Amino acid sequence: MQKRKNVVIIGNNANSLWVTAVRDALANWGTVQFQPECEALANPQEKSPDLFLVDASTLETDTVQFVASLNQANPCTPIIVATTSPTWRRARDLIQAGATDYVRRSFNKELILDRCQASFATNDPPEAEWNFLPCLQ
Repeated sequence: MQKRKNVVIIGNNANSLWVTAVRDALANWGTVQFQPECEALANPQEKSPDLFLVDASTLETDTVQFVASLNQANPCTPIIVATTSPTWRRARDLIQAGATDYVRRSFNKELILDRCQASFATNDPPEAEWNFLPCLQ
């Protein structure tokens, strides 16, 4: 049996319909906690969760800077950023800041679960091998 995942939703509206949809979608897959934006970086968790879901539509700070700080504090934890109005420029900036995925906020429970599961299915690219240039050794 697969280990249940620990998911933390970060935003500023714990009672939003989207947070409720995420909780429902992930109920059988893992435990879901909500953490306000102001606490997410101020109070780092003892053990990093398995996944962060960032509700970009409710953040008060710059989303790119927030994701960069969250990634720096939790470099091994996937970060999915959900927004109501995705753009390719924002996607590029967030991926460069450390997000693993940038998605449109959806209320479709199957889609939410699929995106969360997909964040664990992708493998990191292999580390570069620098020994191909013997003259540099």
